[in-house]
Amino acid sequence: MAEAGFFHIPSKSDPDAVRCFVCAKDLDSWCPEDDPWSEHLKHSEMCPFAQFQKRQTQLTCRQWLSIMQLKQKALWKETIDQKISELAMQFEATPQQIFKRADESDDALS
Repeated sequence: MAEAGFFHIPSKSDPDAVRCFVCAKDLDSWCPEDDPWSEHLKHSEMCPFAQFQKRQTQLTCRQWLSIMQLKQKALWKETIDQKISELAMQFEATPQQIFKRADESDDALS
């Protein structure tokens, strides 16, 4: 499992659960005949580590840096997408809040 990029994240409901250290894909319900590399690619075909199909010790420095760069870009994208979503929700609420306050001000003046 570790050679295919996974570390163990067991729980009561999923005692064999693992997560990829690069793409953060969680997999569980392993069968003895399952090949970790094949399962990794099947469930996360865009994972740069799984695409190389090499253990960490077999990667060149350039390959390792490429994987880490792609991992960091994915983390940045996730963070930016989350912030965009939060801002979009705030902008949707803002006009409603403005009109509500305007109505309250009108009521106070009456």
